[in-house]
Amino acid sequence: MKLRNMLMILGAGLLLMASCSPDDHDLAAPDIKSDDLVEGIAFTITHDSSNPNIVYLSSLLPSSYQVAWETPQGRTVSNEYTLKIAFDGDYEVRMGVSTKGGYVWSQPATFHIDEFCTDFVDHFLWNRLSGGIGNSKTWQIDLAQLEDGSAKTTFWKGPHWYFNHNFTWDKLHSKAETETVYANYIDSTPWEASNAIDPTPAEEDAAGNGENWYWAADYAGNSWMCSLANYGYMALDLINGAHVTLTDAAGNVVGKGTYMLDIDNHTISFSDVFPLNTKEIPDRTFRLLYLSETAMQMVPYNSNDAINYVTRNYFENYVPDAAPEPELPDGWRDDVTQSTSTVLTWGISPETPMNWCSLSGSFMNDWKTATDYPDWLGMVDPSVYAGFSLLMNSADNTASLLLPDGTKVSTTFTLDDKGIFMFNDPVPSFTVIGWASFHLDDNNALRIMSIEKDENNRTTGMWLGAKDPQKDEYMAYHLVLK
Repeated sequence: MKLRNMLMILGAGLLLMASCSPDDHDLAAPDIKSDDLVEGIAFTITHDSSNPNIVYLSSLLPSSYQVAWETPQGRTVSNEYTLKIAFDGDYEVRMGVSTKGGYVWSQPATFHIDEFCTDFVDHFLWNRLSGGIGNSKTWQIDLAQLEDGSAKTTFWKGPHWYFNHNFTWDKLHSKAETETVYANYIDSTPWEASNAIDPTPAEEDAAGNGENWYWAADYAGNSWMCSLANYGYMALDLINGAHVTLTDAAGNVVGKGTYMLDIDNHTISFSDVFPLNTKEIPDRTFRLLYLSETAMQMVPYNSNDAINYVTRNYFENYVPDAAPEPELPDGWRDDVTQSTSTVLTWGISPETPMNWCSLSGSFMNDWKTATDYPDWLGMVDPSVYAGFSLLMNSADNTASLLLPDGTKVSTTFTLDDKGIFMFNDPVPSFTVIGWASFHLDDNNALRIMSIEKDENNRTTGMWLGAKDPQKDEYMAYHLVLK
């Protein structure tokens, strides 16, 4: 009996078995072998009659089988799938069927594209990725080591962010969005976004963890994510095809291949080379999350570790904006040095002892009462720090500190035009709440974040911040006049 007839009989038998229990995907699955998945019997590859660059993949198996495809545009799970191939050449696809032992895959089936279809690459995503037809654009990881050994980052503030699989291009952008921002969840300046998204109840799983989460990790505070190094460059072109060339930091070519951009599903697939990254990865298909003229973010298809890129030109010419600073009111110096006397004594608020502030002095947490503080930080207990006092004499710039354990520190201080108190002697740290402690920054300084007044315009308190040595934030303490 010819092989084709045997396969047809086998297919009919499988169809009969599947019809007995249409919801049981695995009933006849062990009978599927790679040799059973033959083009023309298990699946078809068909060119569109009006545009041969459109190719339809269709399963001929019963619908009860879960079918996957490995294509030049990546892997997908669907009984039918449409490819839009811009470039002429020979291509391969494989059909897979889910079984109890995992997917069984066919041998590669080839098809040919005769002509280059410019319509498929005349799109803003192709233009942003490569510079358009006949051009090339060079990308790099958003991280480099400078000559002095320090780290440089630009748009993303680091090489990696972290997402769960619910985050896709469509979820991060509105359907009509074709510009450079995340429309729904992340601000147009991504690194200023919060590090978590509060889920709705429907989006929480049984463990109470949100299904929608991401972490906008900066390298300064999370250098564990990868070694500080210069990782080289990745040139993507559209010159007689879609090619990718990898070079090291010295300009030596270390890899060449091709890539395919699926503008409908927002994925990028690479052949013969892995894209530039800070670590080895097994995937060649990536979900595109963000793409502008100068910045790109993509995540391996089976991972939550997004890779952050910027163009080489952007990175090398990047000049950071001046860091924001707290805005203090007119007369602020008198408010905190001689509002009632040149000698002022401060304690720590029993209600809201501390918070974190951004560089501009704005609070990073909405804690207005003692009960607002979260469990991960700890419960406010004023008795822990009730013994603290800070006496400051602006007449001779002397300061006396009494710490909760009875330790006394005498020192002098200066107050500059930016509202930074600089103490001439170190001050031991002490616990304020949970694991958070009162401490000066690395320069023995505290900066005024904001000033509080009563209805009679008299100073009642101020927030002083210790600058984090790595992150763009302050740990701030709420001092009130005694």
